[in-house]
Amino acid sequence: MKKVVPKNELDINFPSLLRSLRIKAGLSQGDVQKALGYRSSQFISNWERALAMPPAEVFAKLADLYKIPLDSFIEIYIQYRVQGLENEIRSKFSKPAIKIAA
Repeated sequence: MKKVVPKNELDINFPSLLRSLRIKAGLSQGDVQKALGYRSSQFISNWERALAMPPAEVFAKLADLYKIPLDSFIEIYIQYRVQGLENEIRSKFSKPAIKIAA
């Protein structure tokens, strides 16, 4: 299988990637919901809108459904989470700009 790598590794949007991979695989949110055994496709919608993240237990099934290697799927997810954590930490410790009066 071909390795999936984001275009810009510094700007990973995992929720959008989930949506793109699902569509590329020709699946609806309902198809994914049924394959994973969920009662509602709202779970998949929430993942794709970044309101929630899929639990690690479903990564293998998602990778299989979306026809990408599991290791690529996991790596992209890790990069996304690291990026989010880094952004959160940087925003808490960034110094406000000093305004100089003219």
